Amino acid sequence: MIKIMYLTTDQEELHIAMEYARKKGISLYPKTLPAPEEDYVRMCIEIARDRDVDVIVAKGRILSWLQKLKCPVLVIPSGSHSEETLFALWEVQQKWKQEQQCHPERDIPKVALLSHQPLNIDIALYSSIFGMEVKNVVISSLDFYRAEQDLLKLKSEGYRYVICGKNFKKITEKVDIEAFYILRPSLPQMIWRDLDLAQIVSEWISAYKKNLTEMKTVIDYAFEAVFTVDSCGRISLCNQAAANLFQCSMEDVIGRVAWEVVPELSHAISEQEMKEGNACYGKVVERGVQAFVVNVTPLKRHEEIIGAVFHLTEFREIEKLEAAVKHEYRTKGYTARYTFEDIAGTSEAIRESRRLAKQFSKYDSNVLIAGETGTGKEVFAQSIHNASLRKDEPFVAVNCGAIPVNLLESELFGYVDGAFTGASRKGKKGLMEIANHGTLFLDEISEMDFNGQVQLLRVLEERVIRRVGDDKEIPIDIRVIAASNKNLLELIEQGKFREDLYYRLNVLTLYIPPLRDRGDDLMLLTRNFVEEFSKKLKKNVHLSEDAERQVCRYQWRGNIRQLKNFCERLVIVAEQPELNADFVERQLSDVYMLKLSRKNPEVHPAQGKEPEQATRKEPKRLLPLNEKEEIIGALNAASGNRAKAAEILGISKTSLWRKMKSYEITEQF
Repeated sequence: MIKIMYLTTDQEELHIAMEYARKKGISLYPKTLPAPEEDYVRMCIEIARDRDVDVIVAKGRILSWLQKLKCPVLVIPSGSHSEETLFALWEVQQKWKQEQQCHPERDIPKVALLSHQPLNIDIALYSSIFGMEVKNVVISSLDFYRAEQDLLKLKSEGYRYVICGKNFKKITEKVDIEAFYILRPSLPQMIWRDLDLAQIVSEWISAYKKNLTEMKTVIDYAFEAVFTVDSCGRISLCNQAAANLFQCSMEDVIGRVAWEVVPELSHAISEQEMKEGNACYGKVVERGVQAFVVNVTPLKRHEEIIGAVFHLTEFREIEKLEAAVKHEYRTKGYTARYTFEDIAGTSEAIRESRRLAKQFSKYDSNVLIAGETGTGKEVFAQSIHNASLRKDEPFVAVNCGAIPVNLLESELFGYVDGAFTGASRKGKKGLMEIANHGTLFLDEISEMDFNGQVQLLRVLEERVIRRVGDDKEIPIDIRVIAASNKNLLELIEQGKFREDLYYRLNVLTLYIPPLRDRGDDLMLLTRNFVEEFSKKLKKNVHLSEDAERQVCRYQWRGNIRQLKNFCERLVIVAEQPELNADFVERQLSDVYMLKLSRKNPEVHPAQGKEPEQATRKEPKRLLPLNEKEEIIGALNAASGNRAKAAEILGISKTSLWRKMKSYEITEQF
């Protein structure tokens, strides 16, 4: 609610103002003063401050006292009193005409319009209308003696008449100058005009106070020290955190020069640099045992520097915030754990892949990683992210083959409230939005359906996303790393993958070699895995040389993933420290139903041994753990032909017969 105070010494004028305020619904604090003196005006200022008055309407000597005392409440001068002045000038004219009849030789009279503030009237026009020399004389001094001297000077200059308010009565009588006093109350129309103006200003001030209170509340809740300064460097607004930094109350710090309160600020930005409109970001300032990060943003109005906003954040708070963000990412799995140091191997093939990946990490271009299943494509993707400038941002991995087609769009792009049946009422961020400023890893990109490919292509081209059910576009900044264990060019020829998306993804290509092309790396990885699981399971296990060679002779089509899982099994089932070749062969046979020998097609030459075996045809697949279902499926595909079924399963016909007998699978499968 707006609050207005109307100050006057005239009871009738105040009554008119109260009646009009009642009709307009204005909350008016009327106050009549017995005299326009300092003590009475001070009392009114205190009342206005206590009641949170928006505007004070006053005139004459009361207005002068309000301005001299620097009233903290906005003061509106009462409107011009042209009607009253005209009437007083007419009275002076009539008086002069009467005197002229008796003394026609007298000159044109000089008339002084006395006021405490300059009058907004056309003096030349008034002089012409009334045929007198009219002058507005401002008696700015509130001191009785000074005012008396001003009137004596006027009298010596030939001014015979003065028009003034009754506040000047004592002085005019002492000086003995003929005065015409404006004793009538102001016209109702003028009072109404004053109150209308006061109401408009009060409404604006009330809205401003509300916004200022809300802004101050927001600033006070900030954990960092925030304060603003004017163009002279004086603090105009601050929050409690800043007051604590200054080691004084908020009231005491307002109006003080920031560089005097905190001299260390000059290490971040000088007062002159601030006046020139320079900004400051990320500067470190030490104050006692505390360290702060200082950010300074200039405030401008029509390109003119009017001040600046200072943000001072303690290092401890930054560390807490950083730890919380990293914990959040870790909790949700949006971090990259691996680096290039985690990629073991000394072969030329893996060293070349590592070299290219490190080079790719320096740029933001999209990367397409190709390689067989289990070769470590995600390890390379995480390593690229951790070596890039985005390392402190999220790493979001998406397995395109693991998410159902009908959910892929909502998972990638998110959705708004009510986008579809079962959607969260709060909506949900998509994985792309979560990965903003970081890296999005799309594994098995070949499994993405055509609709998803179209939308992904748009994201790569426009760098914006749109949540499901929303019409608002959200700009994003992500780096995309895609991976596939299938030949995308063949899929393009088959019409299963978009060619334009392929070229968008395939800016930087990285090939991860399979284990069979990595020479001695197979033995190195085997030793590393056995040692790793031995420590983890608290067992002392190692392989003999023959056992290592036996491992190296196997075709690891699942590559590193398959090798690692097998090494974990070896350590778990080991009953003695050293594992020999026979033990390894039995485990391979039990896990993969293979009888290994140097003539078995499942064995391949390692380090140049038995080259004649390298050209033998590899079986299409290995038998997984759900053997019975897989055997039935292979027999179905081969229409009951056990030889063809064994070839499909990658095992011998004898092994197939043995397994059929074990699972009681008949010829009428």
